[in-house]
Amino acid sequence: MNLPMSEVMFEKLVSVLESKQSRVAKLTSDIIKFNTTSLNNGEPPTADRECQIFLAEELKQLGFQVDMWEPDLKKIGPYPFSHQGQSFKNRPQLVGRRAGAGEGKSLIFNAHLDVVPPDPVANWKHDPWGGEIQDGKIFGRGAIDMKGGAAAIITAIEAIDETGITLDGDLIVEMVLDEEVNGMGTVSCIERGYRANAAVIPEPSNLGLCTATRGLMWLNIKVQGRSGHAEHAQPHWTVGGAVNSIEKANFILDSLSRLELEWRSRPDKQHPLLSTPEIIPTLIHGGDFWTTVPEKCELDFDIQYLPTELDETGFGRKVQREVEEYLQRCFRTDSWLSEFPPTLRWLVDYPCMEVPYDSPIVSTVAESERQLGLEPYPLPDDSGFDGVHLVHLAGVPCLSVGPGPKEKAHQIDEFVSIDSLIKTSKVLAVTAVNWCNDQISFKNAA
Repeated sequence: MNLPMSEVMFEKLVSVLESKQSRVAKLTSDIIKFNTTSLNNGEPPTADRECQIFLAEELKQLGFQVDMWEPDLKKIGPYPFSHQGQSFKNRPQLVGRRAGAGEGKSLIFNAHLDVVPPDPVANWKHDPWGGEIQDGKIFGRGAIDMKGGAAAIITAIEAIDETGITLDGDLIVEMVLDEEVNGMGTVSCIERGYRANAAVIPEPSNLGLCTATRGLMWLNIKVQGRSGHAEHAQPHWTVGGAVNSIEKANFILDSLSRLELEWRSRPDKQHPLLSTPEIIPTLIHGGDFWTTVPEKCELDFDIQYLPTELDETGFGRKVQREVEEYLQRCFRTDSWLSEFPPTLRWLVDYPCMEVPYDSPIVSTVAESERQLGLEPYPLPDDSGFDGVHLVHLAGVPCLSVGPGPKEKAHQIDEFVSIDSLIKTSKVLAVTAVNWCNDQISFKNAA
């Protein structure tokens, strides 16, 4: 067991990290230059493998044992958040593991390398894959979400080593793909057996501590109508008249809007950190021709749920049943829909998570921020991140804390500030020492 880190060593660690502004900026820029856009089904990857090979070399230089593999779709396909047609050909996951020097607690640092498409590229002032460094910022797709976080992890570990600090606990670094889709990269790491006593993910958060997320489900509704000439008067449907599927879809939209309105005031739909769940229509397809009453219409919805609404398996089936039963009651009030009820199909169930704010890993990160002169604060995440899978599937308590500006994620001319990357690296480095060496003993430093 290492002795508690002295104030001198702490200040040296902070000083080493302060000297690494050019390093973390250059590393972030280098990672951005690899086009690792999340794929639509059937699209070939661009530079996913090359990016992982680059990072594997960085981890090897830090003494990590490296494991790189393409996920087995048979193992990850049965999850309720999987996608048919998802492929990991030439898209390997990367894990580096470095054994601790003693019996300290183990820690996972996790970062996703996939990014959302940069379209429309013509609107960018900076090359999305250029990694341009200008005025204390690094520009490019994924700069803040979250290639900067990946660079911050490596920079933090470098600083620990250069300071001469040895970690008692094992350190695991996971560099994954497809977080922007459904997190199957992290799921594959779990399936491969990687576990730790806790995990930290430097997702963009402006250094806030994200410990809770909402779950989300995608619902597809297919509405059947009956075609006919749009410009001819139609008899009642019971005697062969046309039925407009788009109008029936509008009935469903109105019905679910009323349910969402009810949710806004229901006590069981409230959470101290997270927003009230919503029922958001996201896609609609209907009709075949201008003068034909549309026979078919299809709706897709994004529906969220809270950690307090999990079913016995840890997913959102209770909310699914509530929505289905509500819709069935609504269908019975319409003569056509009661006779020809729409088809309901749940496409995705991406679970939620909640780690208590006073849990050991959250307390350790919060205290590490205080030691660095920062003020920790809870930050909700209404969408989700890969910590969900670590908590839900592996039982690994996890939170995210990372750079800013968080608001630039997925935007045109996305960027991350170098100052926030250095602060993130400090938080990660001090957290690793405090956690893996089981110590919170040195006093605050600016």
